[in-house]
Amino acid sequence: MYENAESLLFAPEYEGLGLPILEAAEVSKPIICSNLSVFNEISEDSFYYSDPYDIQSISLAIEDAYNRKDFKYKLSTYPTFLNRYTWPHTAEKALGSLADYEIKTFPKIKIAILAPSPSGYSDIGKRLCCYILQWLSTLISIIMLRPEKTKSRFSRPNYLSHVANVYDARNFNYKTYRQYEAVVYHLGNSEFHVETIKNALYLPGFAIFHDTHLANIFHGELLEYKYISSSRLDAEKLLDNVTKQQKTSFITSLANRQQAIMVHSDYAQKAIDDNLLESVTVIKANLPVSVPKQLTTKLDTDTITIGFAGIIHPAKGLDIIEIIAKSDKFYNCKIHIFGLSLVTDEIIRQFESYPNVSVDINITDFQFQTMLSQLDILVNFRKDYRGETSAATLEAIRFGVIPIVRNVGWYKEMPDDVVIKVDDSNEIIDKLESL
Repeated sequence: MYENAESLLFAPEYEGLGLPILEAAEVSKPIICSNLSVFNEISEDSFYYSDPYDIQSISLAIEDAYNRKDFKYKLSTYPTFLNRYTWPHTAEKALGSLADYEIKTFPKIKIAILAPSPSGYSDIGKRLCCYILQWLSTLISIIMLRPEKTKSRFSRPNYLSHVANVYDARNFNYKTYRQYEAVVYHLGNSEFHVETIKNALYLPGFAIFHDTHLANIFHGELLEYKYISSSRLDAEKLLDNVTKQQKTSFITSLANRQQAIMVHSDYAQKAIDDNLLESVTVIKANLPVSVPKQLTTKLDTDTITIGFAGIIHPAKGLDIIEIIAKSDKFYNCKIHIFGLSLVTDEIIRQFESYPNVSVDINITDFQFQTMLSQLDILVNFRKDYRGETSAATLEAIRFGVIPIVRNVGWYKEMPDDVVIKVDDSNEIIDKLESL
């Protein structure tokens, strides 16, 4: 892009250095820039300087560059400063300054973390593996173990292997288990957790339960890949019958096998506690997302935007959105459905047929955040609550969006002044009308 440009216009009010100047100079382009001391430091006579607060001054500098005024001379000065500003020279300077200081090192704990890959649609992989990796790396020697590839076509960019030691979880076994001082398991109910649960069933560790119902993965991938037998599946069902728990399923043997357990809600803490026969410590830790102390409303526009975000699936309350879309009461509202689609193309086309509904699927994380920030209201009504949390709800609050959630489990524990809680789907319409 630099090579195809006529010149570079770079007129900030202030700057730390200004890499675009050096990059444009590398391909011999005229450079129009602000008359700042940091740019004067690079060169006093190589550029077409202008006052960043004066449009006429910038225009005149652009005209001089366009007419190549004195450019032959300016171009002849480029090698002088380009030879000074190089990455090897920068590295030498950095190392030279570090040599004057005593660098203290601390012993780190060698820990294995089994979790979903950040390249999948699991928010656990993205948020808990990538987002907090930098902070964790100051405390422990992290070995990230990614799961095997899934059937999903969705794929996120994954930088994890460039910043941490990443190994295939399929190679994890009792022999490698003994090499670590601790093992952390991120446990959920999707195919991304197959390798994690397989190991957690017989190798004790520190388990983070992101769901309290694991029936889907036991009946599905664990049985399909023959990680458990039919008789083992029956044994897990029998354990559920003995404990008579409604808030959990297929977690009894997993939970009792661990050294300690972490959950994200009081609901999950009590649910798992009730399944424990052994003295396993269960603690609650909030998800690592900051939210404001009080709700800031965004309902100051003529058109209200109602959103449904995240995994697009009937279990997430998709039918509620259809009721809203069909209602005359909200005909003037915009309804935006976006995230990862786990429904048929026919269902997507059905939603797109409504005049006030727009649908965006298979979007990037940046697009997801941007779309979330543009909502006024987020509807997140889990008809079949399975002990899970919702990062999308927390992110929405951070943007000042008003979430309407079902008054159950983790959602029930959220502060009353940042979410609107309803007990059944009929209440959603009333709450939307009042908003």
